[in-house]
Order: sequence, then C-alpha cells, then structure tokens
Amino acid sequence: MVAICTCKIGSLPINYLGIPLGANPKKIATWEQIVDRVKKKLSSWMSRTLSWAGTVVLINVVLSFLLIFFMSLFNAPVTIIKNIDKIRRNFFWGNTEGKNKMAKVDWNIVCKPKVKGGAGVVNLGVKNKALLAKWSWRFEIEKEALWRKVILAKYGSKVQRWHFKMTNPKDMSSVWRGIVKNFKDVVMPKWVGVESFYWQIGNGRTVLFGIVIWCGNMPLKQGFPRLFRLARHKESSVADLFRSAGLCRDDWNEFFTRSLLGREEVMRRELAERVSGMVLIPDMEDKLCWANDKNDECRIDTIISNSAASFWRPPPHGWLKFNVCGVAKEDRASYGGVLRDKEGVARALFSGSVVANDADMAETGAIKVALEVFLVMNWKINDSLFIELGSLMVFSWCVNKVMRPWSLQAIFASTDRDMLKARNVVFLVADEKGNELASSSVIAGFNRENMFKAWW
Repeated sequence: MVAICTCKIGSLPINYLGIPLGANPKKIATWEQIVDRVKKKLSSWMSRTLSWAGTVVLINVVLSFLLIFFMSLFNAPVTIIKNIDKIRRNFFWGNTEGKNKMAKVDWNIVCKPKVKGGAGVVNLGVKNKALLAKWSWRFEIEKEALWRKVILAKYGSKVQRWHFKMTNPKDMSSVWRGIVKNFKDVVMPKWVGVESFYWQIGNGRTVLFGIVIWCGNMPLKQGFPRLFRLARHKESSVADLFRSAGLCRDDWNEFFTRSLLGREEVMRRELAERVSGMVLIPDMEDKLCWANDKNDECRIDTIISNSAASFWRPPPHGWLKFNVCGVAKEDRASYGGVLRDKEGVARALFSGSVVANDADMAETGAIKVALEVFLVMNWKINDSLFIELGSLMVFSWCVNKVMRPWSLQAIFASTDRDMLKARNVVFLVADEKGNELASSSVIAGFNRENMFKAWW
C-alpha cells in the first residue's frame, strides 16, 4: 500500500493543527505542551502593564486560541485544569515567583459570568464540558455531515435510527468515548436540561411522538404515561399520527394494544386536544431549537451561563421565571414567590400566611397567586412564563391532572383557567439551591397577617 500510494511510513501520535492525533488524552504528557504555551503567553511581567479589564481579556484570549481545539475533543484531566488555573490565577492577581499577593475574591466567583457577579474569566472545567456537549447538538442538526455518518455507521443504534449507542465504551475511540462520557455526566442535565430544547414541527418524520419534547413542556410519555404504556409502536413519529390537514382522530385506536377504558379515553381526548392545533408542513424538515437563544441555536456561552454556580438559571429570551415555595409547620403555613427576568432582575414578589395542611398544599396555593400576579402585570402579551417549584409532588400534580388530589381540585381548576389566559406556561423543578429567594419570602410570610404583593 505504501508503494502504491507513494507515501512515507509514519507513527502515532502525529501533530495535526496543533492536536496530537493518536495520543492518549488521559495522559498528562499529552497536555504538557499546552501548559507550557499558556505559561509563555501569560508572563508575570505583562500583568503589571495591564488594567484589570485588560488582564481578563488576555486570559480569555489565550484560552480561546490555545485550548479550544483540545477541549472540543478531549476531556481534560483534572490535574491539567488545576495547573492552568494556577497560572491564570497568578497572572490575574499579579503574583510573581517568591512573592504572592492576597487574592481579594474567591476564584470560583472570578470565573462567573459578569451578569452573575463575576469577572467573566472562563471556567476551564465548564468550558470543556460545554464544548463536548455541543457535539450532541451538532449530531442532531448536521444530518448530512460526513462525521455524523461515520459515527452512525460505527456506533449507530438499530432500535432508534437517529441515535448512537452508548454501551460498550471500550469499543469506542478515545475521542468519542470522552464525548459520550461527558454526555452522561450527572451535571449535564442541570446545564443543558430538557427544558432548554424543543422541536419545531415540520413534516413530522424525525420527531418521535411520545419520546421528545415537541408539544408542551415535557415528553408525552411523561405527561401521559398510561397511554404511552399502551402504545403499540412506542417510537412512532409525529408523521405516523398526523396528516397534513391535522390530527387523524379516527385512527387513534390502531395505535393502542387494546381498547381504552373510560378513564383512559378521557386521557386520550385530552391528548388529542393538546396536539389538535398542530399541522404538518410536508416540505419543511423538523428543527431542533435551543430555547436559551433568540436564534434557536445552541451556543457555548449560554451553556456556560446555565452552569454558573448561582444555582438559579435565568429564563431564555421572551420568558420570565416565577420561583414559588410553600412551607408548613405544626400550626401554621406560609407561601411566597419571586418573579425575575432573563437578567435576574426581580419584577414581582409576594408572601403571606395561608391555611394549609402541609407544604405541598401551601405550594399549590403559591402557584395560583403567582399566575394571578403575572396576569395582573400584563406580561402575558409579550412574554411566556416558567413556574419553578421546590416540590416534586406538586410538579407531578401540575403536569398530570390524573394525579391531582381531590382536596385541591378547586385550586387547580382556577389555575388551569388562568393558564389559558397566559401566552405560555411551563412548570419546572428547581435545583437544590435554586429556590432560595422564594424560600426567604416564605419565612417573611410567617410574620405577615395579610398577604403582601408587589410588582414594578
């Protein structure tokens, strides 16, 4: 073969565009050249001639040009990130050999985005994970890309023709294994959660009817789990259940394994009502959209912003977020909520005591008040609303009417009516510390005789 192609015999690893192809990314030696180049670029004498803003810019520019290739393909070892962070910290604070200045702010705060109170220095670990996560987006978007065809040919799923297998990592290349491992990381759903993506329906051939989010704020298999279990073909596409004129109501029964019972028929009618407004467009492909960007494109900076250690994630463009909470003690209960925009600026709040048997009942009442405040403010004309809850139980009641207790039917009936008046309302579950501001308003509510509401 060498003689036929008149090529030279080489050996791995080789450098290509600065990347050592064939090298083991887990080894520290693979990254040493990057660390050395960062040291040369961030010399200590430079920091003495730059302003604070100039220092931040130079740190990020050096990061962009030297590490972007590596971090978009490989999981950087923790040791390497610590070593580079040490170099960047010394440069940022003006440390020199044998003389260290006192750090005025914790480095984790320095690495937060400016809109969240940080200096805007890029967090290396988060940047690495965000770059690797972008491949999942590209896999869905770049349908005709050669690299995608290679991945499908080598690791494609025989069950779901649009997906790749994530089993047997030992059979994967080191690059793809790192991307898949990053995709399965427990922190990724918090940064790139399901609420960050939605499908814009075109011809309906790509979107799986019950498995992905395309109608409402969750997959239909979660909103209607009982119907999904009865589905004959659980991976039917939207096109399998629709015609270009709309929903084929008469054809529903053929998609279930048996005739529906009375309660199941009610669920089916509710499902049919939810999707009845959808119309397929034969000449347009289905499109995966990123809710956190006005251009519907997944961007690295928005992933990094979502990961910032403020625990509260701002809503995307065109949305507001109302965090609500309810607490009950032995003899009394309280609820409260805070409405914030995409910049994190508070636009409304409420708190007060309430008659409730438990915390879940109090939080259900908080949802009702939050919707009332949102409608009175008249934000519904231009903006949609996220309502973020602290209780998984209350969340399940909100998204699945069948699970709602009879004692709260009156409250939910009022809530459902108010939701119809709003442009769009989506329920979310807050991170562990994402509901702290709403929780603080609840504590204040215990000491109030009357309900307090304010907006501006």
